[in-house]
Amino acid sequence: MKNWLFNVWNVAKIELLQKIRQKNTLAILVFLMLFTFFVFQIEIQH
Repeated sequence: MKNWLFNVWNVAKIELLQKIRQKNTLAILVFLMLFTFFVFQIEIQH
């Protein structure tokens, strides 16, 4: 049921690793905030 969530997470990890390699700190912070919010919303709905 949560397969799509794992797919999103896998894509997100790849994106995050690329940003870390580029040392794009602002992008990393924004990304983590968005991802945390996304997960939080899912937890509320269940």
